[in-house]
Amino acid sequence: MRKVILLLVVVIIPLLSISQINRNEPKVKSDKYGNEVISKESDFGMLIGFGSSFNYFDSKTKKYLGNNRGRTYKLSLFYKNYLLRLAFKPVVKTTTKPTDIIYFNLPYNPGMLEVINNKIDIVLGYSFDLPYNFCFEPTLGYLRTPFVVSDTQGNEIESISKNVSGITAGFSINKYINITPLDSYIVVYIANSINYSNYSKFHPDLGDSFYSFELGLALKGWFMKKTKL
Repeated sequence: MRKVILLLVVVIIPLLSISQINRNEPKVKSDKYGNEVISKESDFGMLIGFGSSFNYFDSKTKKYLGNNRGRTYKLSLFYKNYLLRLAFKPVVKTTTKPTDIIYFNLPYNPGMLEVINNKIDIVLGYSFDLPYNFCFEPTLGYLRTPFVVSDTQGNEIESISKNVSGITAGFSINKYINITPLDSYIVVYIANSINYSNYSKFHPDLGDSFYSFELGLALKGWFMKKTKL
C-alpha cells in the first residue's frame, strides 16, 4: 500500500502543476491534400482505467472476511457528460485478519475452505466539468459479488457458491492531463463508494455493507469529428 501511495504522489504532483488546455477546443490540421480540416471532439468517448481499491466492511462481515485490498479494471463509455461504466474488482490481499470462522452445512467435512469474493459493478453517472480540467462524477448502479467456495484441493463447491447482488453509489474526482498530439487524456482519479452488498444472502452471519476507496490512472479519449474549412 505504501508503494502505491508513493507512486501516485510522485506522478500526480508534477502533473497537477502542468498548464492544461480546454478539452473542447477545436484543432485545425491539414490533410494529405493540403486542405485545412477542423477536428473537434464528438459527443462520444471512452475511458480505460486501472486502480487500487481498499474495501472496509461492516463489523459483521469484517469478522469473517477481513478488510481487503484489490485491483480495479474499468471501462467507461460516454455520451456528452453521461457515462456507463463496467468495473471488475478482484481481491488481491486481506489487510485485516479475520477473527471468526464461517461454518457451512455440508453432508461431509471438506476441511478449511477458501472463499473468493471478487466484485463487479455496472453504474450510470454524470460528469460535471470543473475549472482546470477537473471533473466531479457521481455514480449509481448495480453491484454483483460472485462468492466462489473451494475445498483444499481447489475444487469449487457449487452447492454453497453463490452470486449476490446489491447497489453501489459513490463519486470520483478526476484530473485530466492532455496528451499532445494524441487528442487523448491521462486521468488521475480518486473515487469512493458506499455499497449495499447483501452478503447475508450468501451466509446469514455476514453483514450487508462496505465502504470502498480507490486510487487510479486511466486513459480517456473522445471520438473526433472532422469538417473542412
